[in-house]
Amino acid sequence: PRPPSPHLPHVFPLSSCSRGADGTLAVISPLGPPSRSACRSPAKVEHRMEPGLLEWVSQRFERCAGRPPRPHQAEAVARLCQDYHLRRVGAGGAGKNYLLQHATGSGKSLTIAALADALLNAPVRKFANSKNQLSEGRRNVPLVDLVLIVNDRLLLDRQLGDTVQRFLEASGAEHTKQHSLLYRAQNVESLQKVLNMRLDDPERPAVVFTTLQKLTALWRRLGSMSLQRKTNTGTSDRIDACMEKEDEVHVLREGRIALIADEAHRSYGQGNKSTEQVNLLLQGNKMGSHNGGSFQPRHLVYIAFTATPSNKALEMFGVEQKNAASAQRWFFSAFHCYSMEQAVENGHVLDVLGNYRTASPDIILGSSCVSPTHIQKAAILEEASRSLNLIRAKARYVVRHLREHLETCEVNGFTESRGLMVCQSRAHVFHYVKVLRELLGTNQEVYGAFSGVISADGCTSISERDLNRSIVLEDARLLVVCSKYETGYDDPRLSILFVDRKLKGARAVQTLSRINRVAPGLGKRQQLLRVIDFMNPVPRIREAFEQFYGKTNSYTGARGEELRTEMLMDQSLTQILHTLAMCSRKLRVALPALTLNSLSKLSECVGPRICEDFEKDLESYVNMCQSTKREKVEFPVSFAQDLLRSLEKRWILEKKTSNNRNDCRIADVANVHTEIRETFSGRVILRLGNRSPTKTPFSRSVPIGHQHTAVTHENVTLEKAVEEAENVRRNNPLGYEEEARAKGAAEEIKAAIAEADKQSVLEILRRLDIGRSWSPSALSASGIGKVVNSLRKAPESSKELRDLALRLLRKWKKAFRKHKMDRMYIERDQKQGNSVTTQTRKKITNLLGEALGRHSSIYGDRTFCSDSLATNIEGEMFSVAKSKSDYISLARSLVTNIRSTESGNCVERLVCGTLTPKDLANMPSEDLAPTAVRQSRKRQREEMINLVRKAGRPRVSDETCPACGAKEMETVQARTGGSYAAERVQTLLHKCNVCGWTSKEAG
Repeated sequence: PRPPSPHLPHVFPLSSCSRGADGTLAVISPLGPPSRSACRSPAKVEHRMEPGLLEWVSQRFERCAGRPPRPHQAEAVARLCQDYHLRRVGAGGAGKNYLLQHATGSGKSLTIAALADALLNAPVRKFANSKNQLSEGRRNVPLVDLVLIVNDRLLLDRQLGDTVQRFLEASGAEHTKQHSLLYRAQNVESLQKVLNMRLDDPERPAVVFTTLQKLTALWRRLGSMSLQRKTNTGTSDRIDACMEKEDEVHVLREGRIALIADEAHRSYGQGNKSTEQVNLLLQGNKMGSHNGGSFQPRHLVYIAFTATPSNKALEMFGVEQKNAASAQRWFFSAFHCYSMEQAVENGHVLDVLGNYRTASPDIILGSSCVSPTHIQKAAILEEASRSLNLIRAKARYVVRHLREHLETCEVNGFTESRGLMVCQSRAHVFHYVKVLRELLGTNQEVYGAFSGVISADGCTSISERDLNRSIVLEDARLLVVCSKYETGYDDPRLSILFVDRKLKGARAVQTLSRINRVAPGLGKRQQLLRVIDFMNPVPRIREAFEQFYGKTNSYTGARGEELRTEMLMDQSLTQILHTLAMCSRKLRVALPALTLNSLSKLSECVGPRICEDFEKDLESYVNMCQSTKREKVEFPVSFAQDLLRSLEKRWILEKKTSNNRNDCRIADVANVHTEIRETFSGRVILRLGNRSPTKTPFSRSVPIGHQHTAVTHENVTLEKAVEEAENVRRNNPLGYEEEARAKGAAEEIKAAIAEADKQSVLEILRRLDIGRSWSPSALSASGIGKVVNSLRKAPESSKELRDLALRLLRKWKKAFRKHKMDRMYIERDQKQGNSVTTQTRKKITNLLGEALGRHSSIYGDRTFCSDSLATNIEGEMFSVAKSKSDYISLARSLVTNIRSTESGNCVERLVCGTLTPKDLANMPSEDLAPTAVRQSRKRQREEMINLVRKAGRPRVSDETCPACGAKEMETVQARTGGSYAAERVQTLLHKCNVCGWTSKEAG
């Protein structure tokens, strides 16, 4: 016998037993003690299995497959057979289902073949009676009488059938005739015929291959025949009983069945009727007793294989784990897991995220286009995103990178490299194949694959055969597909993937895993893999792989729902901020300075397709916030609701002006040209373990404040909305932990830096940039300033990363300076005894009342008391001012500006209630000044700038404007001040060309 594998912690024999105090034999599992939740049957069972099952599986596998099994393959088969045998013969044991989470490319087909062989030929003994007495001489009795292997794709059914057939033919077929070992059902009639064979029929096959569609069709056929018998009143009950007995599926009633379902995430547990129909056909209304449904017969076992198990599939087939503190359900997990992470570490599959590239099309209006209106421009861009010009631009990009990749592979000895392109529709397959064949020529053949027929180029029915003619699938260097060969297709020659289709969740993992097969004999290596994505941003792909990269669990109850909602909320916010960052770069405005008005141009900045995805993510975020009464600190739900409402109004306006859209399509779409711009290139690093979302306080959501009101002003910035939400939340100490959030952010940044995950660092800095500055105590305790400063100084940091770090450091330094000045004023007032007296406050109240009384003409017939309003304003001033000097300065500014005859509009807003005393006290002096004064000050600044420009040379700097966030700053260096040359000093004057903000400092 072969030595045991070093990868397994325990080795067989499986019959290791110990005798308890009561004299019974207690089975000790050499694969480790079973979990608390997995043990539904009693721990002590009076039976034994054949020794050396793992060695038997390994030797059998090597003889039939021609190579030794991978450790996880032999372990999965042996563990499942052992567990099924223990539960089948154990006292009170119930039927159980199994879910095996095995990574794509890890050898699932051979594992299924070895499992089918073991279920039929494993060396076990049969019990003679209900007392579990061993019957000597009855050896090698199969665990099951029929193995039913079900798939949902004809191509996968054929590929898996060939693998299992070769394996079983090499096994020797010990318990039955060779010619009747395996049967492939070609139609419903043949499936019903083979299932009607009795167990003692020598021609009965042991393994039956079929599809899910044939099983559901058989269920409908039997149901319709039963209905016809019931409606036929002329038939006697005796004849009905004979017909019913004739149409029964006998083996389902008499024998033990193992139904092996491949790709269980796709066709099982998705809420479709197929699953329920198969259950009813196989004598089980529900998939399992733990699912709260009806009884599942003991002779029926479901074995599901998938790399990406859904929550429903885990609940139907998985192992129920229980909380140690209570008997309530906690979560479901796979019976055996060989995750993608393990497969990559062991070298059984390649890492498809190692060389990932995203490319986005930029649609640019030509110079010959007549200047369109706001709505017409959006219509032109939307139509251009669906035109053939975009397909041609992407095809040129594909050809350039495909040729470069094939040349690199040939240089490195991988001469049989192939490419795969996934399209969003069958029509796209037709157009891509047509353009790519023109660009590549006759040497590089292109094969298009899709199901059914389509209408294109004036032809009403074009099939896959018509499109390809003499081109053979196996000989083509590039496959262009849609909903075909995207999952389950196994070709180790595939090494480059082009994605032009929206992917998420399990579909993203399955599609990208087509190129992860190892082929050392062909010269395929990790460095020769490449993925180019036109449709999906990096965060979406990363979130899909994070869900299935390790062992997947499905949590139940309130805690499970909370975790799922938190994860989905974090994913939606990541997508939202990613799109907003793209828009801010296009508008040359900082992310916190974005307003509802500027975001109305979102479709023009990022394109109609991304804008549509943004609206879906935004709607999903708002719905989750409203259902859970929680929100993310960086993106208040009030701002999200108003933004969603603004985008919906824009869509309605575009629909009303559909006539203008039709006019501009004909005139201007031809003058649009497209450029493909690379947006990301490198390795996609996953956040696993402690780096996963919702692990730190920084990533968790917080309760929504009860005093929240929707933001209605279109010019309110995102930073202002976050600040208002923070002010409400700070009053609730239970919902806000500032220091914990700051420490959590620092931990996340350090972990991301340690793994060189630049994408995660960018996302964290964006959230910090939007959020309100933390208090100096929280910043000092967390040490986040040092971490961000190291990012600013790092030479490998990108320009966007350095700009974000610099803006954050300036914001935090400003908070420190303000805190220092406030403390200085307070200490000075306490030392000198300069506190605002009651007499001073009364004097200021009288001055405010006198200033308000000058505008009595605007009150009209409305009853108004200027003294009460003056008292309210003074109270807000007193609460805002940090010291006596601040109070006097603020009072002087308010009284002077209210006295002005041009401030009537401000006073009228106070009277009407649209401007509150609190807002007036917090209003900057520049906004409080009358219009004429503001214009005069602006004119004086411009005159000064012009004078300085004449004396110095202006230059454009990369600094960010602190007022609007734009990067269009001019810096002028000149000698200013004084009437004589000796009195002038060197001065640096900064001016923003967007908002006009200016500053002056000594040069």
